[in-house]
Amino acid sequence: MQPHIMGIVNVTPDSFSDGGQFATSDDAIAYGLLLTEQGAAIIDVGGESTRPGHTPVAPAEEMRRVLPVVEGLVQAGVCVSVDTRHDETARAARAAGATYVNRLIDDTRYELVDAHDEVVAVDPGFGFVETYEDDLRLWAGLDDLVAQGTPVMVGISRKRLTRRISGITDPHARDEASAQLAAAAVAHGVAIVRTHNVEATVAAVAEHADATAYLALGSNLGDRHAHIDEAIARLDNLPLTRVAARSSIIETTPETTPGASPDTPLPDFLNAAVRLETALGPFALFTEMQAIEVTMGRPASSTAPDPATPRTPTSRIIDLDLIAYETARGPFRHTTPELTVPHPRAAQRPFVARPLAEVLL
Repeated sequence: MQPHIMGIVNVTPDSFSDGGQFATSDDAIAYGLLLTEQGAAIIDVGGESTRPGHTPVAPAEEMRRVLPVVEGLVQAGVCVSVDTRHDETARAARAAGATYVNRLIDDTRYELVDAHDEVVAVDPGFGFVETYEDDLRLWAGLDDLVAQGTPVMVGISRKRLTRRISGITDPHARDEASAQLAAAAVAHGVAIVRTHNVEATVAAVAEHADATAYLALGSNLGDRHAHIDEAIARLDNLPLTRVAARSSIIETTPETTPGASPDTPLPDFLNAAVRLETALGPFALFTEMQAIEVTMGRPASSTAPDPATPRTPTSRIIDLDLIAYETARGPFRHTTPELTVPHPRAAQRPFVARPLAEVLL
């Protein structure tokens, strides 16, 4: 089944990434029509920001903002949904011709419902859960949610997940990461993706260019062999991905970056490397890797690492590092505290370099 792209039109002064973008209803209608031309099957109109710390909007003000836009888009033949938590706004939007209501059903989850209040899709609520680690758990649970049978809708565009994996603070500059995650969600079986940048998302969903990725793995807790084998099996089960080669497993003593504070001696690591063939973009692959770590019991860091701070090793059930990512166009290069590719110190770390040499093409 082809996924549906839902384009976002926020007619709010304070939305986190596009508040105040439209001075008039005509501007918002024109933008909705543009998103439709770019490939959006549904235009989602919102009149109240749901960003953290937002100021609640009364139904009367919300209707003043959204109803002219709904009416204009419907008259132009566009399929419209209205993003609202207010029953009054939902009823008025339906009377104006909206096909769907995108409604908040608790503090974290949304449902897309039709004119008869039948659930068309469920949204797990990326960005509305408490922590980044919770977002990763939602991501890791997409397959199970899709398997329940009700179509799944996700709204990841420009949210916390894209900020953390890309390291980019400007929401508008995170559209590449947003589009990659949307495409990966579709590969998991998601039926609807909600996005600010329709053009980039349509292109990412349609593109399945093969890439080669090199990953390093490490474990020094519990059954280390079993943890590495499980992580490799999970990587091989990712959508649009297969493990093309894996190294032997070596045992190494934990290394501390010069200048780091001495720590209690740690158990030795087992280390390995894999070469992946994947159609997932680098940001999407990195998200999948972090979700595997969380699923296997490694807590996600609450903050991105500081590359200027010497690294003191810690015990880990599993550690997955993206060492390099290459396409026919050449190597992917990205440098932020959260993700630096190619890995700048891989060649100087024997516990990475030795296994990696076994899987290089």
